[in-house]
Amino acid sequence: MSTSDESELTESNKKPTEILDDDVTLISISNPYGQLRSIMLRLLLAIIFLGVGVGAVVYSVYSSERNANAEDTNVTTVDYFNIRVNQICDKGLYIIETIVNVTSDGEVVKRDVTTIGASWMQDDTHQRLYLRLGLSPDDWIYTDFVHPTFTVRSAKYNCTKNYGVTYDSYIKNFGVDNLHKSLRRESVLIDGKYQPVIVYSGVPATNILMHGLNPVVMFAYMNPNSGATYGLETFFPRTGTSFLFRTELWFANMTIGPPDASVFFNYPSECEFSVVNVTSDAFLQGT
Repeated sequence: MSTSDESELTESNKKPTEILDDDVTLISISNPYGQLRSIMLRLLLAIIFLGVGVGAVVYSVYSSERNANAEDTNVTTVDYFNIRVNQICDKGLYIIETIVNVTSDGEVVKRDVTTIGASWMQDDTHQRLYLRLGLSPDDWIYTDFVHPTFTVRSAKYNCTKNYGVTYDSYIKNFGVDNLHKSLRRESVLIDGKYQPVIVYSGVPATNILMHGLNPVVMFAYMNPNSGATYGLETFFPRTGTSFLFRTELWFANMTIGPPDASVFFNYPSECEFSVVNVTSDAFLQGT
């Protein structure tokens, strides 16, 4: 076979080139098995993307619900201080600051500060409060068992039960009903730790008496995340007969939740046999 014949044979085995008109599209038909694999791959990818989309929607709904629930417990928008919650702290501090020395011009030279332990157990749902000032026998002042319609106070020398001091009146006598949120954010040192707080302040009503005095100003400190009470700070007027300057209650470990109900009925043994009824005014002024 000549070289020219071989050339012609080779050219005849090549795929012919088709020249189509401008308005004609060339469609190449592929292997049917390859086409099936392509379809299956596309279906698989579609299922994957659909699953991702559904997952994103579910997560979005869950996240929205979770954020909504978080907003229910977010207290940063509360304008007035709220102490009526279920909360517990078995080891807090009670601080009393008095003026012990002043100059003839009335300038304070020396103050005396006394710090003792304190416990606060509050079940607002059932209107009960347990407050103990002084956690050791040496510094213990009294323990109050507050109920919806009466209060029992156990002190060193007597035990009193007063039906005139209800849960509502006891809470109101802290003077915190009208404390308004401050615009500033602070961190306060509580039990050796700096804690971010929401600060509330205001002037208690004139009928609020503590230690026989109407406080001139009060500050309350709230946990910004849970709404638990971190502290209460009360300032008193200077008078000719009283040197009390300030009292403080601090609860660095206050948590939200109701305490065990038994704490409200665990009276000391002496209270079972020597209960004395007193008037509500005399009772509350001693707080």
